Amino acid sequence: MAVESLPDAHGSGPERQEASGESAVPQDRSRRQAHRPRTARRWWLAVAAAGALLVAGAFWAGTKATSPATLAKHNAAAPRTVLTSTVVLRHLTESLSAPGVVEPTRVYKVDFGPVNVAGAQPIVTQRPPGQGSVIANGTLMAQIAGRPVFAMSGTTPMYRDLILGDQGPDVAQLQDDLAALGFPASDSLGMFGKSTMMAVRAFYHSAGYALRALPGGTLKQPTFTVPQAEVVFVPRLPATLLKTLLVLGRPVTNPALVLAEMLYPRLVHERLDVVRGVLRIVR
Repeated sequence: MAVESLPDAHGSGPERQEASGESAVPQDRSRRQAHRPRTARRWWLAVAAAGALLVAGAFWAGTKATSPATLAKHNAAAPRTVLTSTVVLRHLTESLSAPGVVEPTRVYKVDFGPVNVAGAQPIVTQRPPGQGSVIANGTLMAQIAGRPVFAMSGTTPMYRDLILGDQGPDVAQLQDDLAALGFPASDSLGMFGKSTMMAVRAFYHSAGYALRALPGGTLKQPTFTVPQAEVVFVPRLPATLLKTLLVLGRPVTNPALVLAEMLYPRLVHERLDVVRGVLRIVR
């Protein structure tokens, strides 16, 4: 028994299949055509980003890179220039301070002897030198009752009036002092002769005084004397007047003067010794 194949109502058969195959091809193409623009845009975006990165990298490298010429210019020595500065003319000083005791090496108390002026009192008749004055050989230390009191250098005290014929160390001291003042004597050292008397008279005259004459002499041959009260021997001169008790118009009070054997202050208790820049106190 033969059986025939009949087409169904929906057209299922070869013809239907052919029709469905033809309709599937156009759909795939439309899908590919719609996807293609998206891929192109992504590719161009990637190319643009890569270009931007290249440009940025080139710019950064250009800012950081240094050419050999620039390096050579940077490391080259500076050109010579004239340096100027303000110059101040002054004395360079260095101060050094240290505690110490300043005192004279020796102090001399000077007493004035009695004034041998008839009817006169030992009154100060001229303003005495002030404190700090320098007393040197031949200095007029005071004027008492109109008569001078001279300072002379010597260790032997003036213990007597000197007249012609006297001998001794006090005479020798006086001769040496007169010679130092420009009034030399030709007598033997220690002998108070006529030459020494003439030197004394010349010295008195240069100071504005006249040497006193002893009573009993004549006008042609007066007998002169050097009064003990008018010469004071000081062990060492020059000296500094530290203190005076002499007051103009007042009687003499002993010790009349206090002298110091020191013209310039010195550190006695402390001595500064600078050795290799280190200050040491040596006692």
